[in-house]
Parts: sequence; C-alpha cells; structure tokens
Amino acid sequence: MRRIEIMLVMAAVVLSLLVGACGQGPGGAGGATRPNWEQDWDRTVAEAKKEGTLVIYTIYGANWREAFVQTVAQKYGITVDVITGRGAELRERIINEHTSKVNIADVAVFGTDDFRLLKGKDVLEPLEKVLLLPEVTDPKAWWRGEFPWIDETKTGVYYIESVTPPVIINTDLVKPGEINTWTDLLDPKWKGKILIDDPTVSGGGNTAMTFVANGITGYGATGLDYIKAFVKQEPMLQRDSRLKVEWVARGRAAMAIIGAPDTALQFIKDGALMKQVPFGDRSYVISGAGNVMMLKGAPHPNAARLFVNFLLTKEGTYTSSKATRHQSARADVPTDHMEPAMVRQPGVQYKWRQNDPAYGAKFDELFKQVVESFKPLATGK
Repeated sequence: MRRIEIMLVMAAVVLSLLVGACGQGPGGAGGATRPNWEQDWDRTVAEAKKEGTLVIYTIYGANWREAFVQTVAQKYGITVDVITGRGAELRERIINEHTSKVNIADVAVFGTDDFRLLKGKDVLEPLEKVLLLPEVTDPKAWWRGEFPWIDETKTGVYYIESVTPPVIINTDLVKPGEINTWTDLLDPKWKGKILIDDPTVSGGGNTAMTFVANGITGYGATGLDYIKAFVKQEPMLQRDSRLKVEWVARGRAAMAIIGAPDTALQFIKDGALMKQVPFGDRSYVISGAGNVMMLKGAPHPNAARLFVNFLLTKEGTYTSSKATRHQSARADVPTDHMEPAMVRQPGVQYKWRQNDPAYGAKFDELFKQVVESFKPLATGK
C-alpha cells in the first residue's frame, strides 16, 4: 500500500512539471503563449535588421527626412535612405522601375492625389496583412473612429488630416480684411499678383483647384465657373514650393495659394512679413504627403513592413507631425507644436476632406478639368 502511495505522489509531481512546461510557451516560465502579432512583429524586426536598409520615396522635405533617418536608426538600427522629389517625377520613377523589374524603393510617402494616380498601375502592395501592431489597427485610435484606408483597395493609408488655410499673404501688400474668402481673390486689384503651385501637375496647386472644381468656393453654378474667373486673374504658376514662399516674403507676389504650408510657417517663424489666411468652413482638410504605401517588389520587404507599422503608431505620426506641422489623423497625438489655425476643432464637421470617398470617386474627372483649365497659362498658348 505504501509503495502505491509513493508512486501516485511521483506521478502527480511529473504531471505538474509537464503542465508547467506546456504553460511556459514563448511568453516565458508560467506565462501564457504570446499573441501571434507579437511573434510576427519580432520576426519582422529581426529580419529587417538583417536587411539593414530601407529606401523611401517621398515628396516631404529635409525636416521629415532628417527626423526619420535619425529615429529609425536609433530605434531599430536600420539605415534609411530618403529620396525626395515632386510627386509626378517619383510616380514615373516607380512605374519605370516596376516595369523594368529594377526596384529601388520599398515605401512611398506621397500625397493622396499621387496615390490615386498610382493605384491603377499595379505597383502597390496590399497593406491589410502588413499591419501588425494593435495600436495601429485599433479603429478607436484614429480621429474619425475608423481605420484610415485611402480607399477600398487597402493599398494606401493616410496618417495626417490637417486643416489647411488656403492662402498666405504678404502683410505689407495685403491690408487686414482684404482677403477673407475665395471670392476676394477675384478682385481685379490682385490680377497678376497671385502665385499658385502649378495646377497642371499633382501638388498643392492642383489639390486646391480640385477642391475648387468640386465647389468649395460657393461661387457660380459650378466649380468651373470660379476656375474660369480665377484664370482671368493671370496667376503666376510656380513648381518650386520654397521659391513660391520666398516670392511672397519678398513682395514679388502679394499672396500664394498653398497646399503644404510647412515652408511658409518656417519663414513666418523666422520673421517674414507673412500670414496664413483661413477661409472658415471653406478651408479644407488634407493629408498632404501624409499617406504611406508599400511598393511591390520591395528590395527590403521586412524593413518596409517595419516602417509602415512604426509610422502609423502614436510615436511615428507624432514624429511626422512635428517635422511637417501637419496634424496626425490619430486621436492621441499632441498638437502643442502646431499653428492653431491648422488644428481640427472638436465638434466641427469638416465637409471638405481630401480623403472623403465621395470626393475620391470624382477625383480623376476633377483633376482633368483643372489641368485643362490651367494648361494655357502653363504653356503660354
């Protein structure tokens, strides 16, 4: 009998040890098995470090480049090569690389309009399975309470949604109260004195004018009525964003219609006699260049997956927001570094959004209308 009791005790001890071993799993002694996303994330980080490099194409400038080159290197030990340029040039480069099967870039951080012009070219990787981190995929983390896919293809995500005052003015040349609405720009006294980023190519000028074509001004029967009147004002077209701001600062132009105001804000901070002019509920909410896409055939696919996830975290979007002064599309990111005019206000219904699906459905046609309307000014014919 005594022998049987001893054997039962020994069996119980062995069984206890086996249960304990089974319960350890990847989470450690006595812990539960780690969630799949954690295991996937750790593998992605490890493989990304082996790749060692990430190449990004973006229309953002030096501040954004420096912020992410430094942050990703410190956080993950990965070298980031950021190649900047205009959207049209980089789009063509991506398409040519994909066609020739000589892929250089892993990720594109572009404008919404650039995404719409790229999505039919079969160069973008679906992102739904790429997104691993719960703080990224949780809809409640985002301003509108839904995950910010650009459209139904789920190949692009917008992570910026910032109110954009449409115009900057030279305060020596424009008196207080002279410019408060879109219609004020049509006053004959401003003929030949307004600068705009060339609307015949994707960029800030085209973004502004597609909103106009969609009816944001409230002028005339259609948006094209305003564009026809505005073209008669003979605005100066300029593709160099910094030069455009310099011309306003130096008084070569009285004002400029801008799409991305970070350069202008830096000039104002440095003492230039300029001011942003919001148009109330006729201002628009844009993502600017705050849209991320992963490219097919990425040479460093794990580094690309790592970056896309990191960029969409609170830390990642805050890093971008501080560099560009555009507000994060997340609901949990501070805005203390931003101009008040560019911060979304609680309770305000923003009708004119660049990522509104209804606007997106009309975008191709609006884009063509804008290009055709401004082509005579751009070509001099």
